[in-house]
Amino acid sequence: MFIKITLAVAALALVSAAQLPANVGKVDRVVLYRGQALVTRSIAVSAKDRLVEVLIENLPERVVSPSLFAEASEGAEVRAVRYREVPLAAAGTEALRELEERAEALQDQINRAERTKSLAESEINSLASLHGFVVPTAHGDLGKGVLNAEVLERLITFGAERRKALTGEILDTEVEIRRLRRELDAIVRERAARAPAGPKLRREALVYLEKTTEGPVQLQLSYLVDACGWSALYNLRGATGDSKVAIEANAVIQQMSGEEWDQVELVLSTATPGMNAQVPALSPFNVAMIGGLSTNPYRSEDVTIAAGRMKDIRARQELANIAMFNAASLGANLQSNWALNNLAVECQTMELNEDKSLLQAASERAESEEGPSVSYRLSGRVSLASRHDQQLVRIAKLSLPGRHYFVASPLLSDWVFREASVANQSELDLLGGEANAYLDGRFVGKTEIPSIARGQRFVIGFGADPQLRTSRTQVDRTETVQGGNKVTKLTYRLTLENFKSEAVEILLQDRVPHADQKETLRVTLAEMDGTLSDDPDYLRIERPMGILRWNRKVEANALGDKAHLFQFAYSLEHDRNLTIGVPSAESSKKAQQEFETLLKQRAAR
Repeated sequence: MFIKITLAVAALALVSAAQLPANVGKVDRVVLYRGQALVTRSIAVSAKDRLVEVLIENLPERVVSPSLFAEASEGAEVRAVRYREVPLAAAGTEALRELEERAEALQDQINRAERTKSLAESEINSLASLHGFVVPTAHGDLGKGVLNAEVLERLITFGAERRKALTGEILDTEVEIRRLRRELDAIVRERAARAPAGPKLRREALVYLEKTTEGPVQLQLSYLVDACGWSALYNLRGATGDSKVAIEANAVIQQMSGEEWDQVELVLSTATPGMNAQVPALSPFNVAMIGGLSTNPYRSEDVTIAAGRMKDIRARQELANIAMFNAASLGANLQSNWALNNLAVECQTMELNEDKSLLQAASERAESEEGPSVSYRLSGRVSLASRHDQQLVRIAKLSLPGRHYFVASPLLSDWVFREASVANQSELDLLGGEANAYLDGRFVGKTEIPSIARGQRFVIGFGADPQLRTSRTQVDRTETVQGGNKVTKLTYRLTLENFKSEAVEILLQDRVPHADQKETLRVTLAEMDGTLSDDPDYLRIERPMGILRWNRKVEANALGDKAHLFQFAYSLEHDRNLTIGVPSAESSKKAQQEFETLLKQRAAR
């Protein structure tokens, strides 16, 4: 199969193109991503000329200029798109120039007046110095008998009158300076009011279009903008005794792109906008043989550490892919491509050094935390202003089948909590996000839902129920020695109280010790009132970690002597020279990471 590629220099081909009047078009469609948006403007082109230049003005301040591209309807072909920035000529330039001249003239007058005041103050100081010279001289002349009284009187009178005149001039000058400054301030305010607001540049696109039909055609200009994004926010509404859970899926939108989106078709997406058509290329996998090492620095020996490395590599691969998708030049494309190859080297180095089972477990853990890429096309058209505060739009309102029940963990709390297992039978994938939970029309608290694919089940909480209580008591503990081992048997009683007038279903939970090295500690369940839950997800995920779960039905008004009692026991067997204690700090950190993973697995099943 051959692909014919035709190269044409648009600037030469369109020398005789007709230039159409400037147009801003209409923002018709917006695909909003997590940190950017792809905006599409529609422009009707009715010119009869075959070659036309379409000028689209007023592109937003946060436009990503290398991302511009254009498409045309049937009957026309886009030959090239050019972006340019034009300095804005200030509106009312002549009036502003006159204000500038008046301001300069007033400032000159203020400077002259301040100079005049300064000279007057200097003369007053000189007169004071003269008075200080005349008086001592007069006393000396008087002692010698040569004092000329007439001359002395004229000097003193002149000094007093001149100081008086100068003081008056200084006061008058200060009044004039204040007047001039008030006038200057007024001109400065007027100049600021007349100065053009907004950007100093006009951003525009020039599209070279070749028409193949005489009729009108439709042109679409698209570009990426920054300073915008969205996140999911849910309202969960349940009702006691109802088998449905209402979910309101909303989007919290940040829109500061610098342009108004008025009555647009809006699509919300978690995908990555792609502007680069270049296919990533593989570089050679160069390795070095290293000797003299006591330990292998490329080997983890621990699934948690390996999973952390894998997760970090995946996150950096995602960032590198985004950079490559948005690469606007050959240099940027090469840099992103090289980064992807280096991250692939890290993955292959793990493959060459890690144990197979450990690497598989690490890959599974890293994959389990990645959510789906979703897109929501909103029904109807939406208007979103460019502003600093957040805006809210509704994505969908769903009614999903759900099973309500209660969860009691007396080891953790005396409270019994409400929970619902919901099946996503809608046509939408639900993106993970914060949620407000309501039960019977009353707000019960905030929660969070994970990313949920179509057909997947998930669990949501509806807070504590004050009409249910639980407690836990150790009723027996025995120790025996069998050979070299110590055997400890513990028996517990779990109590459930129901103050309601109807029976309820409660998922009751407890746990037994769990050791990483199973050969050092043997845990055996003994007698219990009933059997463990047969839920396959529980048996697969939680039971191997020592979590115990029973499904119990508690009758109405079961309180006091009528409370529902449940008893279970287990035994521990270990070397009698060993003591059961808590893990090290490093092991606790590992356990915390495992617990976080377990929570996510519980929430989405």
